[in-house]
Order: sequence, then structure tokens, then C-alpha cells
Amino acid sequence: MVTKKNAQRTKNQKRNNVQLKQKHKPKYEPLTITRILDAPRERVFAAWVDANQLAQWWGPRMFTAPVCEIDARPKGKILIHMQGPDGNIYPMSGAYLTVDEPKRLVFTSVALDPKEKPLFETLNTVAFTRIGKKTKLTMTATVTKIIDAQAAGYLSGMSAGWNQSIDKLEKYVAAAIKIASREIVTSRIIAASQARVFKAWSSATQLAEWWGPNGFTTTTNSFVFKPKKSWDYIMHGPDGRDYINKITYIEIIAPKRIVYTHGGDEGEVSFHTTVTFEKTGAKGAQTKLTMRALFPTTAERQRVIEKYGALKGANQTIGRLAAFVERR
Repeated sequence: MVTKKNAQRTKNQKRNNVQLKQKHKPKYEPLTITRILDAPRERVFAAWVDANQLAQWWGPRMFTAPVCEIDARPKGKILIHMQGPDGNIYPMSGAYLTVDEPKRLVFTSVALDPKEKPLFETLNTVAFTRIGKKTKLTMTATVTKIIDAQAAGYLSGMSAGWNQSIDKLEKYVAAAIKIASREIVTSRIIAASQARVFKAWSSATQLAEWWGPNGFTTTTNSFVFKPKKSWDYIMHGPDGRDYINKITYIEIIAPKRIVYTHGGDEGEVSFHTTVTFEKTGAKGAQTKLTMRALFPTTAERQRVIEKYGALKGANQTIGRLAAFVERR
């Protein structure tokens, strides 16, 4: 039998449950962005898990990412410093939970204040769906924890910031497709530290131990490992032919990146190369080395591949580098 007292108690309990739910209801609803990108799924996914690519588009309009260090595997760490047009730095840390290439990414991100004090935490899920030669990207950011009152100011711009970031991603992958037809890209995980692999590029003596395809040797005429300086050398092929080469360094950021122009065979070959060194593996014991050689045109890239065996030669050169640093 339902008494008046029991009915009132039930009514009060329902009201309390509603109030409790409202009290614990997240203040910030999940943000979901869906876009169709005119690029293959594999290329879009790579732009999220390669530090050098991620740095090209991460952050709102007019922002850059001068620090972008990621280890794209489960439990791998994330550290990104966004820099605004006013010069202010906005650091972010995080970690990967799921890396299902090329379908899905799940990672946490923790916004930090200028003194690297945590402000709030977000759980981010990114899905990549193939639609012919295009990619449907669905990104959801869910605020899971508010740590500091300053978070409100940051979160008020989260929707605009993420949308602008995805705008930049869209432009980046479109441009990357055009560039890809002019590039020779060589990448390898090397069982040696970032510092050790970088050092092998910084000394003419060490370069002579591994530079060039299988069977080649190198004689250095002059070597100055500084921006705007050069390395003049001769490569001696196993067939007895000599190849005159000159590398002019544009940018050297130890131990992360080297950028240079490469001219060779008395003007017959000319291209622009970017070499990156990324820490990977347990405690950074390994290095992901990526070498991108960019040619003036697609036709020139093809000519160098056919005449000089550039694609095979690049892979053999990196293989010799790996063997050199791994045995020391």
C-alpha cells in the first residue's frame, strides 16, 4: 500500500536524483568536427602521427608549433608547444591510448599554463574513414577534467581553435599530395640514440664510413658543418667512375633536423633535402630517421631514379648508416 508519506519520499528522491545528475553534468559538451578531406586515408593519418607533419598544421590560424615531440604508439608521450602570433607559448602534454593505423587515434591532451601547470584534460578520438580517394575525418574532443579556474578562458576558444587547426590540416594534405610526386622519401627505425645518429652526419670522418649506396666510397675535399657552409666531396663508384658532389647546409638543429641543398655530377643533379631525427622506442633508445629529397619537377625526380638509381641508392645509404651506428 502506497501511503502519502511514501509517495512524498519517492518524489523527494526523484528530485534529488535529478539535482545530482545536473550537478555532475559536464559543463563542456563534447566537441565533434567532421570533414571530408581530398586526400587518401593513409596520407591524412600520417599527418597526425609524424611529428614533422603534425607541426606544419597543429594549432589555430597564425599559430606555429616550434616544439612537437610525439611517440605515436600506445602509452607514447606527446609534447607540443604552440606559439601565438604575439609570441606567447601555450604548452600541451599528453599520451596515446590507441593507434590503429590508418583507422583510428585516441589520445589525451593536457593544456598547461606558461609555467607548465595543468589547466584541464581532454580525451580526443579521431576516426579516419575511406571514401574513394578521399577521407572522412571525425574528431571528438571531450573535456574530462578541469584542474584550474584559468581553464575557462582556454576552453572558450576550443571550438574555433580546433576548426582552424583542421582547416590548416586540409590545406596541408592537399599541398602534400602535389609535393609527393616530386619527392624521394626514405625512412627507417635505427637501433641507436638520436644523438648518436645525428653525430654520424656531423663529421666528415664518420660520413666516409657510410655515405653512399653499397660499394661506394667517399673522399672529402672540404667540410664545414654549419648553416651556409658546405661539404665538397667525391663519390667513387664500384665501376670506377667518380661523382663530384656538393652539399650546402641551410639549417642545422642538433640533434633533430638537417636541411641542405645537394648538387652533383657537375650540375646534372640538384635537389633539396630535409633529414629529421625523432626519438622512439623505450627511453628513446631508437631513432626514426626520415630523409626527404625534393626535386624541382616530377620529371626530374623520375630521371634521377632511372639514370642514377636514386631510390635504391637512398635506401642503401640509410642501410649503411644504420649498420654503422648500430655496431658502435
